[in-house]
Amino acid sequence: MSRSGTLWIHRRQSRNSFILCGPIAREIPQNIQALAQTSDGYLWLGTPTGIYRFDGTRFALFEPPGGGKFPANRVRTLLASRDGSLWVVFVSGAVSHLLHDSVTSYTEKDGLPRVFGLAESEDGLLVAATAKGLSRFQQGSWTDVSKDWSFPGDAAQQVYFGRDGTLWVATGQKLLSLPPRGSTFVDPGEPSFAPTSFHFAQAPDGAIWFVEDGYSAHTLRSQGSVPETVIRIGAGSILFDRDGSLWMGALGDGLLRVDAPQSLRGRQIDWFRIQEGRAALRSLRTSTIEGNELAEDFKRAGEECTFERPIEFAVAMKGSSRTMHPIVRDEVYRIGCEAIRNACLHSEASRVDVELDYQNDLIVRVQDDGKGMEPYVARSGKAGHFGVVGMYERAARVGGKLTITSSAEAGTLVELAIPRSLAFQQPGLEQSSHT
Repeated sequence: MSRSGTLWIHRRQSRNSFILCGPIAREIPQNIQALAQTSDGYLWLGTPTGIYRFDGTRFALFEPPGGGKFPANRVRTLLASRDGSLWVVFVSGAVSHLLHDSVTSYTEKDGLPRVFGLAESEDGLLVAATAKGLSRFQQGSWTDVSKDWSFPGDAAQQVYFGRDGTLWVATGQKLLSLPPRGSTFVDPGEPSFAPTSFHFAQAPDGAIWFVEDGYSAHTLRSQGSVPETVIRIGAGSILFDRDGSLWMGALGDGLLRVDAPQSLRGRQIDWFRIQEGRAALRSLRTSTIEGNELAEDFKRAGEECTFERPIEFAVAMKGSSRTMHPIVRDEVYRIGCEAIRNACLHSEASRVDVELDYQNDLIVRVQDDGKGMEPYVARSGKAGHFGVVGMYERAARVGGKLTITSSAEAGTLVELAIPRSLAFQQPGLEQSSHT
C-alpha cells in the first residue's frame, strides 16, 4: 500500500502488473460497462446505476450540475470527444452530451433511432451505431447515413474510428470496416460473434483491441503483422489512457489496469486462472447491486433480450425474498445475468423463464426452450468464450453448485444451488466489514 493509501493487488507478469486501483476500494463500481477519459484528465465509468467520475483520488457518482438530468441511469457506452465533452449512450438507446456542465439529450423523438455506440474520427466526424444502421451528427442534429454510405446491415451495435481513419462497425454477426476515402464496407474475416455489446480501443503501437462483452479482450486478428494478444477476463469495457496504460472494466471484478501492455504482445493470458489477490479482492468487496431484489434485477437483465427479435421473458419467485450475504448476492447476480444473456443470444429460444426459490436453500433456475447446446459446451464452455467457465467458477467461490442440462428437445436449464447456511444472512447478525 502506498503512502497515499492506494492499494495495489497484482500478479507479476514480466514487466507488467494487473491492478485493482483505489485508496478506497469499496468505492470502485464492480460492474463497469464503459470507460472514457476526457481531456481534463477525468476518468469516467459507466455502470448500470449511473456514471462515476474518478479525479485521481476518489470515485464519485456524477450528477449533472445546475439541476440537469440524464434520461436514464444504465449506461451502455461512453465517448470522450476531442472538444473535451463527454457523450453517453444509455441501455435505453438515448444519448446525452455533457458539455461545459450542460446536458443535451437525444432520443427517437428527435429522429435518432435507438443507439448502441458512438465514434469520432480524428477530424471530428461523429457517427452513431443504431437499430437502423448508421447516423451522423452535424450542426446539432442527427441524420441517418446508412444508404448514403452503402452500409450493408440492418443494424449496427458498435462503431470505432482507427487513427488511420478506418471506420469499424460491429453488426452483431460480423465485423465490417470502411477504409479511409473508401466507398464500400469490407469484411476483414474476423470470427463471427454475438455478444450484447462491443468496445474498441487502439493501443499506442497502433493495434486495435476489441472487447466482446463478458468474454475476452483481444487484438483484432486481421491486422496483418500484428500478433494476436488475448486477455481472457470477462471484460466489459476497455481504454488506453494518455500514458499508454490499458484499463479494463471486468464484469463483477472491478477495474483493472495493465501498466505496460506492450509486454503482453502476442501472448494469451487467462485471467480466470490467476488466483493471487482473489482472497484480498473478495474481502474488500461489498454488494454492488443496491437492495436485495434479485427478481427485479433479473427482469431488467431480460429487457436486453429484445434487441434482434421478440422473446417472451418471465421471472417467478418461490418463497419470500431473504437477505443474502453481499458477496454471494453479487455472484448470484452475475451467474444469472450470464445465463439469461446466453439464452437470449445463442439458444434461438422463443421463451426464457427465470425462477428464484428461497424456500430452503437458494435455488436459481434459468430455462429456455431453444435448440440446446453440445454436452462439451455445457461442461466447459465454448473455445474462446468464457461465460460458462466464469459461471462455474463464481458458483464454486460461494460454495454453490452449478448444473447445466441441455437438449435439442427441451432447451437448456441452468440451475444454481447454494446452501442456505452460506447464502443467507442470519437474523440479528450484522455483516462484518473489512478495512
